[in-house]
Amino acid sequence: MIRLGKFIGFSFTSGLVLMALLSSCQQPAEGEDPQNEGVHIRITHPAEGSTVSSTDTIRITVEGNVRKVEIRVDSLLMKSFLVPPYQYLWLAGYWADGRTHQIQAIALDVDNNVLAEDQVQVVVPQKAALVAQLREPIANVILTNPDEIVFSWNSVAEAKQYVLHIARQQTFQQLVRQEVITPPNVSLTLPDAGQYYWRVRAVHTSGKAGPWSEIRALEIRRVVEARFSSIQALVFDKRCAIPNCHIGEYAAQGLDLSRGNSYEHLVYVKSFEVPSMFLVEPYASQQSYLITKLEGGDSLQGALMPLTGSPLEQSVIDSIKRWIDIGAPQN
Repeated sequence: MIRLGKFIGFSFTSGLVLMALLSSCQQPAEGEDPQNEGVHIRITHPAEGSTVSSTDTIRITVEGNVRKVEIRVDSLLMKSFLVPPYQYLWLAGYWADGRTHQIQAIALDVDNNVLAEDQVQVVVPQKAALVAQLREPIANVILTNPDEIVFSWNSVAEAKQYVLHIARQQTFQQLVRQEVITPPNVSLTLPDAGQYYWRVRAVHTSGKAGPWSEIRALEIRRVVEARFSSIQALVFDKRCAIPNCHIGEYAAQGLDLSRGNSYEHLVYVKSFEVPSMFLVEPYASQQSYLITKLEGGDSLQGALMPLTGSPLEQSVIDSIKRWIDIGAPQN
């Protein structure tokens, strides 16, 4: 019995040693991933450090069993592939800034685990830029009393939208309008007279915003005649009868300057701020508080009008004066 026990103990110990040896032979060495074995991915075009054109084809070769291949540029996903060939027509002109950009090729398994990857650095020169070509308004145009201005440009390939900037300065530090639109055109109203600058950029389907277009200038001139209909259309409608101002039931100081209401709210109506003065006293523009609110004077209470935007041009105020001095007719 003693010898049999020793034999059983020896056999059990030997079995454990043998199982440990077999287990160690079946496990991969530290740092190895059996899924990655035999999977290789390489960007064959463009080459590392190369300079690309506005449109270039990214080509990839893959060895081994993969579920999906992705192409990324500066971490933005450009294209996913489930089957070869792995190549993508890249509109590099959206990235045209003269700097270096990173292209990545990534091989993934069914659980989106990375099996292998490759990357190259390329330069996209500024001359390769894909920019919107402006159409209208033409450069340095002068527009007289426009109701709306149509801004348009040529479409850019693979653009999901466009960004339009309009400003008073060429630096665009303070924008008058910013529009994000899908078609390559838009109609806008710019109520103030004066000089404006505008530019456009396309936004790629990946979300990458391309370079800005050229900058164009335009000038708006408001020629207001000494007629009530002209003053209504070019001054009250555009600068006064706007939301949160002189319009509707809750118009500022009860003064509704909307079309069809303004005349009866102005002529021989006493001013809220200076009750001793009429807003409009026919034949007497210098005694009319409306003129005081537009150009200032000793009787002014509160702020000059219009409250927002630039002050009215003196030529516009002069036309309103002439209308009052000829009797403020409802013409």
